[in-house]
Amino acid sequence: MHLKNLLKLPELFQVTGIADPARDDLKHLADQYQIPHYSRDYHDLLAQEDVESVLIASATDTHAQIIHDAAEAGKDILCEKPIDTDVNRMGLLRVK
Repeated sequence: MHLKNLLKLPELFQVTGIADPARDDLKHLADQYQIPHYSRDYHDLLAQEDVESVLIASATDTHAQIIHDAAEAGKDILCEKPIDTDVNRMGLLRVK
């Protein structure tokens, strides 16, 4: 859903990568929408220099870790809410 909405606004967004550990059709999806990077591991996308920001639309219990990793990689972050449902995982988000 988010991918299709972003692709409707090419003057605002350029989708350069997608990651999903559960999808078997990522290559097909990337080819279909002309997205240059795809991976089952989001860390691969965080390592790409042309990825400036990330939209996190994963399972809620993964949000805090992905936010932390994206911030460490210097990416701008947009995340679905809630950030998490477990305050113990939210400790990852403390400002240093």
